[in-house]
Amino acid sequence: MNSVGSSLAHVDRAETSGGGRSGIESAHLSLIRRRPTVAESIAEILTDAIVYGDVEPGAPITQLELAGQFDVSRIAVRDALQLLRRRGLIIDSPSHRTFVQTVSIETAREVAEYRTLLEAEAARIACHRLTPDDLEELDQHISRQADIARLDDFGRFRRADVAFRRRIAEVCDNTLLAEQLVYVAYRSQQIVSYAVRVTPDGKDYDNSRGMRATVRRHRQMVRALRRRDAEHAEQVFRGCIAESHARLLDRLRASEHA
Repeated sequence: MNSVGSSLAHVDRAETSGGGRSGIESAHLSLIRRRPTVAESIAEILTDAIVYGDVEPGAPITQLELAGQFDVSRIAVRDALQLLRRRGLIIDSPSHRTFVQTVSIETAREVAEYRTLLEAEAARIACHRLTPDDLEELDQHISRQADIARLDDFGRFRRADVAFRRRIAEVCDNTLLAEQLVYVAYRSQQIVSYAVRVTPDGKDYDNSRGMRATVRRHRQMVRALRRRDAEHAEQVFRGCIAESHARLLDRLRASEHA
């Protein structure tokens, strides 16, 4: 299996110099209010590669190879990898080797259950803390997603999905909860990318109908938050997540029988 470094041979090293994006379109980068460090820039590039399918689950990661790939110190790479550990995207083996997190039906089920717990609680908290400006910003996120869906750009759409879920996390004004919500958002997107690649009709997964369904679910979520009824919001969030993950799990099961 190719390592992460060899999978990123197309990446321009200039992307990590001075914290610039250099064409890397990433919704979560736009939320960083200060200039990112070199380690943070590398972490964003690696996150995109892992979450959106350029790097296979289980691929080995070598600090020395990545340092050469990005033309940076091993310390910068070490710090970048620490950020990826916090996002749940890489794991260390007992032999102290590092690998991209694997994906299976079991991990997809666990992520779905964890996401349900976190986002349902986030919905309850957000009902009491969001402001009219927060609701307006969530509406704007959804409008952008609808525009991207019309362009049939699944990569940009998934990045916008993470940004939408991050914004709800920020509304909760709870750092620990927000960190875990972003963690599960990244893991969910990695699983989606994997399902697209391995299922026999995977290309059908990223059609406009699927994106429109996500936009519809997000609108339901925001309408529930606007009512400021915590019980109702929790039920809506749980239902939307269950619908989304049921389709995903069906894809993964189909890949096992292909």
